[in-house]
Amino acid sequence: MKPITLAVVSDLHIGSKARSRDLCPRESEATESDFRHKFKAFIKGSKVKADFLIVAGDISSIAAPDEFKLCSEIVLEIANTLSVQNNNILFVPGNHDVNWSVLQIDPADQSKFWASQRYAPLAHSDWMFSKLLTSQQGNGLTAPYYWIRNFKTVLSAGYNSAWRDNPDEHVHHGLVSQDHLEQLDKDLAKHKKSNSQLRLFMVHHHPLQYSDPIPDEPDFSAMTNAENLLSLLRKHNFDVLIHGHKHVPRFKIHGLESGFPLAILGAGSFSATLDTRWSGLVSNQFHLLRIEGRVKEEGYIRGVLKNWTYLSGRGWVPSEGHSGIVHRLAFGAYIASNKLKSSLKNEIAKAFAHSDFVDWNTLAKKLPYLEYLPFDQLTDALDELSGQLYFQRRGTTPDELLVLRNK
Repeated sequence: MKPITLAVVSDLHIGSKARSRDLCPRESEATESDFRHKFKAFIKGSKVKADFLIVAGDISSIAAPDEFKLCSEIVLEIANTLSVQNNNILFVPGNHDVNWSVLQIDPADQSKFWASQRYAPLAHSDWMFSKLLTSQQGNGLTAPYYWIRNFKTVLSAGYNSAWRDNPDEHVHHGLVSQDHLEQLDKDLAKHKKSNSQLRLFMVHHHPLQYSDPIPDEPDFSAMTNAENLLSLLRKHNFDVLIHGHKHVPRFKIHGLESGFPLAILGAGSFSATLDTRWSGLVSNQFHLLRIEGRVKEEGYIRGVLKNWTYLSGRGWVPSEGHSGIVHRLAFGAYIASNKLKSSLKNEIAKAFAHSDFVDWNTLAKKLPYLEYLPFDQLTDALDELSGQLYFQRRGTTPDELLVLRNK
């Protein structure tokens, strides 16, 4: 399996809900005006490139035609800045991409004509989304509301969890229909499993219930029937699930019953105006998911997720734990705590025989799997060993890590 880099954005909310005037086709109350320029400058300055661009829904605010026109321009601009080919843009719609105005024209319409037009602005032939949707097996906008795209390096599938969203729904949670899953199961079975391909799934709504920055407010927007979706992904050995909807970023390794881990990235929001009560806790996010390859024996993927956050006045900077996500998150090394501590204890004791310190590079050279071990798992193990081997741990990132022997 060759290395693959996925750039991830979600919940752009182009229009009135976006945080900057250059993200709205009409007059806006936003106080900023150069969000797009700052993002391009950040990408070019960082020399970031990607193989695929993942857009996990809610690209518009109210699914208005002029919003999708601007959405098309902005998404292509992001892809071009990241050196992603247009055909390598992967997209699922969200609940804000359903046009409620046509659903409200004649609620009593027995012919269902107006209901059939709910995605007319999104699918307009002048804009990029129609081209993406027509190049897939299925289009995500009509039953059974999923698509499958097969690339040489990636087998990708997406499901429109907002397919039933309408103005009468009090809570705009996602829904996975069991009938749709059964059809998806049959279509996925037609694609031979290959360790040379990444298996990527996309959906807008969150399949796991996350804690909020304000935990006493209940969240009713999690996806219904998510357990059966996760079971289907387990059956077909999917490696990664990417979703949006929640504007709070999260990265979890979900231990499936098969023993095959599923990496789940909740992308947060790229450019929406966020709840002011979250100030200092949650910010807009951009993600780069680098898949380095597979562990030879077990077959699961390993890699590094890097995250950047947007701050007014500073622009895009490395994330610093904004509500559960930091700049660098490694994954793909799964080792029991006792075995990890035993290995670390042995290597640190050897190093202390001729030095007063051990750094990250020394440890990673002796124990290569540390490159893909979650950093907090490593630091927890080191902190437990510090009293036994009489050392202090310094640093909050791998590059800064030092184990200093007490004198």
